[in-house]
Amino acid sequence: MRSSPDGGRAWCALAAVLTVGAALAFGREATTLDWQPGLALREPWRALTAAFVHYSALHLLANLAGAILVGALGWFARVPWPVAVAWLVAWPLTQLGLLARPDLLHYGGLSGVLHAGTACVALQLLVHSRGPRRAIGALLLAALAIKVASETPWGPALRHPTGWDIATAPFAHASGLVAGVIATLLVIATTPLTAGHRTKGLRRSPPLPLGGRGAKQGGSDPGSDGASHPGSAGDRKSHLDTLAVVILILCCFLWGLNQVAAKAALPEIPALWQAALRSAGAAILVWLWARGRGIELFARDGTLASGLLAGALFGAEFFCIFVGLQFTTASRMVVFIYTAPFVVALGMPLIARSERLAPLQGAGLVLAFAGVAWAFAEGFSRPAAGPLQWLGDGLGILAGGLWGATTLAIRATSLNTASAEKTLLYQLAVSALLLLAAALLAAAPLPHRLSTLAWSSLAFQTVVVSFASYGVWFWLIRHYPATRLSSFTMLTPVFGLVLGALLLAEPVTARLLIALATVAAGIFLVNRRTS
Repeated sequence: MRSSPDGGRAWCALAAVLTVGAALAFGREATTLDWQPGLALREPWRALTAAFVHYSALHLLANLAGAILVGALGWFARVPWPVAVAWLVAWPLTQLGLLARPDLLHYGGLSGVLHAGTACVALQLLVHSRGPRRAIGALLLAALAIKVASETPWGPALRHPTGWDIATAPFAHASGLVAGVIATLLVIATTPLTAGHRTKGLRRSPPLPLGGRGAKQGGSDPGSDGASHPGSAGDRKSHLDTLAVVILILCCFLWGLNQVAAKAALPEIPALWQAALRSAGAAILVWLWARGRGIELFARDGTLASGLLAGALFGAEFFCIFVGLQFTTASRMVVFIYTAPFVVALGMPLIARSERLAPLQGAGLVLAFAGVAWAFAEGFSRPAAGPLQWLGDGLGILAGGLWGATTLAIRATSLNTASAEKTLLYQLAVSALLLLAAALLAAAPLPHRLSTLAWSSLAFQTVVVSFASYGVWFWLIRHYPATRLSSFTMLTPVFGLVLGALLLAEPVTARLLIALATVAAGIFLVNRRTS
């Protein structure tokens, strides 16, 4: 999926559909086609038609010009047809993302979908191109992210730019960016290379084994003889390639946002119920996904004991996280959870000698640990979240240790050759049962009515984080060095700190910033290649 033999005609055809549809819809009653959160369930087709709605001639002309530019971008980049499919998928996802802003009562226009399309092209160039084209993709994606962040999508739902005769919705641009990245990653993960690409000697990391009829032992290539297994020496890579880095950055952002979402929902959904419901919901999604893809989950393969162990560790981790969030801030929690790489770095040499750290890499972990320890001490001297902040911080560190132990358990046991779906189902199902029992024992009250924010938070934690991102993470563990993966996830505290400050107005102290700086330095040192 490196470039398009047809010159990107599928992409241009989709751009033409958006352009013509917008032109034909202009002048019609906007309320019959635009996006309205109150009608999302009864009239889901509005997730598509909203892109055609424009509230003024200036609005229409600006978006038509944007559609032509995005179409030209895909044409000159020669994007293959699967990327056009990704843009098509991102089209309704952009509007569905607006459910997170129920205060945006009406929305119409192509701008969100155009942001999604730009993200699709940028990510395609970044992952599958080389040299200047890859640099262009990286710069384009970075510029798009900076533009979206500068518009403060977490602020007021509508802005009134000078010179415009309508208001703009910055969150729609952010939703389009996220939808485009997610859709393109799904395409990259699930679209195999063609035979022509294989004969040219091009290599890329294997597609994510999240399905495939007749998949065996975690999605080995259907065209192979079944001799290789995920996690085997032939499947594993010695360093993180571009695909792994892109997926990791997206996962880190989602995990940083996850703590913020959980903290925001705590006033309405008690901690243990929140943890149990998200695990149970994600377990059902994994089972439905595997059943629809024909993946065997319940065959006897000797993984039961290992699965129960991993599930118990996973459940204990989230018990600590959700209980700890009651006593500390989401920003601090997400920093302390990422003590997990220290556990992995210490334990992996006992499992795989090839993953031993060089002295410089060990120094990187020590540096990061020192910063985290210094930030933790602040909970005793100057607690910003209350007198029991130290308890929440301590539970965050314990959760990080349990996460690291889960990673080691997967790599050291028969789960290393199990499918990503089965590995994830073990953890979600076992943790759901344990957390449900804990919620019942604690007599935590069930919420009688939830706001849109609480529902959105629970849906995000269940579908995006617990189901999608964790499934991808377990695939990464089997195909890339676990120590380097775990150290790279220290980017998550950066996202968590920024998002906690922006969305929850949490205090950002000097010690916490220094801890983040040492974490970043640790990532750099651990991921340096050694001779």
